[in-house]
Amino acid sequence: MTEINSCIAPMTATHIEQILKISEASKINVWSAKDYAEELLRSDTYAIIYQNQINKNVYGFLLARLIKTKNTTSESKFNIKANDFNSTLKSAFNEAEVLNIAVLPESQNRGIGQEIFNSFLRFCRKNKIENVWLEVRESNLSAQKFYGKNGFEVVYKRNNYYTDPVENALVMQMQMRFI
Repeated sequence: MTEINSCIAPMTATHIEQILKISEASKINVWSAKDYAEELLRSDTYAIIYQNQINKNVYGFLLARLIKTKNTTSESKFNIKANDFNSTLKSAFNEAEVLNIAVLPESQNRGIGQEIFNSFLRFCRKNKIENVWLEVRESNLSAQKFYGKNGFEVVYKRNNYYTDPVENALVMQMQMRFI
């Protein structure tokens, strides 16, 4: 059950403080406020939050980067930033990488993470993103189960990828299907 009066919205710099708290509480690789601010300035970043519309509390977020891996004759410059999550991109991005996704621990298992992820996947389908990639800690079985349920498969392992503690990363991929 998702939170009442809450919705998906674009992430902005005003959300960074809450994003940092969610990252730390969720024990994901914590970025600095500067890292998030710089990422939000990029034109190939897709960043959304799940926020209560009344009190403005953020319960979760997703940060991804769009990637162009093949040459096309499509317009190479784009007019719309990737973080304008309702828009169709005017570029040749064909892949995406999930950099971070997290939900406050006390708000987990309520469908919030799935709603955030569904919004991202709708954006990917709309923009003809062919593959979505991510890395997950080898010990994070709940995240692996979540990604598996959403169509991701492990494609290889990166040894000693994570620090604090040192741990392997599983690289997962989902090939998008278009209807």
